[in-house]
Amino acid sequence: MRIILALIMLVMPWPRIPRVIVVRGVTVTVYQAVPEQTDSSPGVTADGTIITSPERQRICAVSQDLLTRGFKYGGTIIVRWIGCGLSGRWYIHDTMAEEYWSKRLGRMVRVEKFVDLLTAEDSECVGRWDGRMIYFLEDIVGSGGKKGSITYHE
Repeated sequence: MRIILALIMLVMPWPRIPRVIVVRGVTVTVYQAVPEQTDSSPGVTADGTIITSPERQRICAVSQDLLTRGFKYGGTIIVRWIGCGLSGRWYIHDTMAEEYWSKRLGRMVRVEKFVDLLTAEDSECVGRWDGRMIYFLEDIVGSGGKKGSITYHE
């Protein structure tokens, strides 16, 4: 039996082991694909993905500083402890603007450590969740059964 298992392991490819980037202190918000909340082409994301069904596609936009930390288009993030059933896996296909107008402060504010989750236009889910921890999963091919690496960012 052990010999058979050893032979199977030799011919099977090694499993994909994710490298995890953990970022603490992230602000999570929601948006809809409408001109008031996006650019002039709300049905197309920054990487060219066409939005057909926001509920099923689970598309998110990340702030530009997260892209410089190793997050990539097409990558998967895991968001936890968010209301409206939005916790879980989301796929990076969009980028947020560098700044936004803050009504509270009355000025432009730089967008850093933000994740924006795409919801349907008729969604009643609105919210802002500050100080969350998100996990970016980057698939890498394992070698010799080694564990994936974990990188932490404050």
